[in-house]
Amino acid sequence: MNVPADALGEWAPFTLDEVAAQLRGAPFRWWVAGGWAIDLFVGRQTREHKDVEITVLCHDEAALQQWCVTWDLWYVAVPGGLKRWEPGVRLEPAVHEIWARRPDERRWQMEVLLENSTPSGDWSYRRDGRITLPIERFGTEIKGLPIVRAEIALLYKSKDPRPHDQADFEVISPLLDEGSRRWLADALAMCGTGGEWLPRLSSGNT
Repeated sequence: MNVPADALGEWAPFTLDEVAAQLRGAPFRWWVAGGWAIDLFVGRQTREHKDVEITVLCHDEAALQQWCVTWDLWYVAVPGGLKRWEPGVRLEPAVHEIWARRPDERRWQMEVLLENSTPSGDWSYRRDGRITLPIERFGTEIKGLPIVRAEIALLYKSKDPRPHDQADFEVISPLLDEGSRRWLADALAMCGTGGEWLPRLSSGNT
């Protein structure tokens, strides 16, 4: 049975230090994603964040569940609502978002996003499998934290950008190097998203 998300508590997200502490020694690769990845790249917090997102490769979902075996884990079901992630259950391919909280906490503390990969181990964009990157280029490290590269974070934000997505684009796009800007422009052109972002990236007027 799917339960509306607002019926299962509010958010009290981990800090980045708490995320690192919770996942230290985990037997799978993970990266800070979303707005916090952008802010880490910028070097300062540019806006408030209602949650903290990390991303994990889909093929590591069993290892993730075992690492968080005592936690309360729910996933965003298709077509909507939350559903408890029961131990040992393999998630459907369409599921890509997990909400997590420790058993003593009623509020949500961490969101986990599942990333696709190719048989050869490359990262594959969930919304368009033609867009891939070697896994070594999917992320980078800043201040000791693994983070999703800024251009990939923006690619995910390019579908129907919300105000905070637009704010992230404005703050990070001038800082992208030429290679990153060109890669993002090519990806946006391929999947047909981004609106005004594509011409601005292509012209260098960011």
